[in-house]
Amino acid sequence: MTRTISTLALLSMFAAAPALVGCDKTVAEKKTTETNRDGTVTTEKQKTTQHPDGTVTKTESEVRK
Repeated sequence: MTRTISTLALLSMFAAAPALVGCDKTVAEKKTTETNRDGTVTTEKQKTTQHPDGTVTKTESEVRK
């Protein structure tokens, strides 16, 4: 009985966590891949997210291989 109650409490905690914290909404996402003359590949990612409090965050990253 105690095990069942503790399991239900744990499951309800995980189920309620997203409702309490909220989720970020992806507003825009862009990915550009470019191959250079020397054979390297450059990937550029841009992502715009809106947080539950209304603030907007823009993230840019570049990866060269």
